[in-house]
Amino acid sequence: MEFLVYCTGSAALLYCSAGNGRMKNRGALVLLLAVSLWAADFWQSKPFTDWNDKDLQKMMTNSPWARQVSVVLGSPSAPAGSSDGRGRRGGGNSGNMGEVAANPNADMGANPGMGAAGARGGRAGAASDEMGAGLTPSATFVIRWQSALPVKQALMRAKYGNEVATSPEAKKFLESTEPNYVIGLSGLSLAILRTDPEELKKALMEKTSLSAKGKDPLKPSDIQFTRSGERADSYFVFPKTAAFTLDDKEVEFSTKIGTLPPMKYKFHLKEMVYNGKLEL
Repeated sequence: MEFLVYCTGSAALLYCSAGNGRMKNRGALVLLLAVSLWAADFWQSKPFTDWNDKDLQKMMTNSPWARQVSVVLGSPSAPAGSSDGRGRRGGGNSGNMGEVAANPNADMGANPGMGAAGARGGRAGAASDEMGAGLTPSATFVIRWQSALPVKQALMRAKYGNEVATSPEAKKFLESTEPNYVIGLSGLSLAILRTDPEELKKALMEKTSLSAKGKDPLKPSDIQFTRSGERADSYFVFPKTAAFTLDDKEVEFSTKIGTLPPMKYKFHLKEMVYNGKLEL
């Protein structure tokens, strides 16, 4: 009897020249397993040390831990930018994973009060070209759960490359316990860095929350800003006074910055299980 399994790239071709029903069923099972592995998200199917640039970009901009949010500019009555966590996908122009770490040589724990998740995130898109075309101008931002382990792993993979598995600095960063939830918002105008930081922080603390149904909203204990290329990133630090669990199902991040419309994003917790654990 001849039973061959050919695997080329991500496709699997099974061929059985002769056999009984049991062998055919076994072949169908192998095919099913092969298809399941092929369809699995990369963070479930391979270790972070094997993530490539495409994987890193997806983790940082279009994954359960991060998503793009577009807002309409220039009109007080424009609809607020929001997403239910399943919204805008794709976004090939939203970031360059060569710039996942805005400063790849920076001290990854340089931002006080943020724990290891203070590491810098990816570059989001700026205002779109629609204004020049006479259409309604818009801007795209990336909202990211910065303190989540897979995001931290992507940062380390981008910074250390093939040496990430042996780097003492990466090991220390990834094994550190995050004292807070940290939400990153990428793609802000550099003008925000010219604003009085204390006044800006005070205003944002009143207009920012992290909430789950049936629980009191968490308010940020700190907000920090960094430059990332030609844009600015903000980091909202929330105390873990009420830990989120899978029973919460969804957690919504909400903020309003300056004259921008309010931005809201719902994280779906069941999709944020990584290696059998909810990673926030």
